[in-house]
Amino acid sequence: CQEISSEKRDAGGIAEASLKISGDEIYSRLKYEAGTHRIQRVPATERSGRTHTSTATVVIMPEAQELDFEFDEKDIEFKYCRAGGKGGQNVNKVESACHATHIPTGIHIFSRMERSQLANKRNAILIIKARLLEQETNAAAKEISDLRRSMIGSGGRSEKIRTYNFKENRVSDHRLNQNFNLDQILQGNLQEPVRLMRALEQQEKLKDFEQSLVSAS
Repeated sequence: CQEISSEKRDAGGIAEASLKISGDEIYSRLKYEAGTHRIQRVPATERSGRTHTSTATVVIMPEAQELDFEFDEKDIEFKYCRAGGKGGQNVNKVESACHATHIPTGIHIFSRMERSQLANKRNAILIIKARLLEQETNAAAKEISDLRRSMIGSGGRSEKIRTYNFKENRVSDHRLNQNFNLDQILQGNLQEPVRLMRALEQQEKLKDFEQSLVSAS
């Protein structure tokens, strides 16, 4: 576990922290910790012994990978014509300009700045490839943004996934409707909650699959 950044509150405590955690199947195990965690405790500064409630929002994100997208020049249709404009007889008489269309996406480029057909074709290919990469990058960024937004929610108490009750030494997982020992959870013993959450996830996927079959019939 490596601390990437952290921000402390003036009154004490952590306002925000980013950690990098590595390990086998680490994302598939820790992803169930994403959401709003509610804490119920009596602060050391509370003289009357009154229980205070606060929340902490946890976001679990897989490490970003370098984009690797498929690109095949066979998907591009090339047409050639005279470039026109300034540049002498070669520009006006030779079909050096290249109009390239990427069939799957409809991206089209008209390249005529170079004097040779081959150079204009090469430029068109480079521009199409750059635009495809831009599309893939934007799609990946949106996917990550949507994932983060779905994990954060509004951060309200009504969206809580767990409640940590220090007074009763109890952790209540509201997705499982089950309680766990607070000390064990704080020590990182998450094996049982993870096992139960995986089982619940499989049940929900199976239910969704069965519903899709009924809808299709």
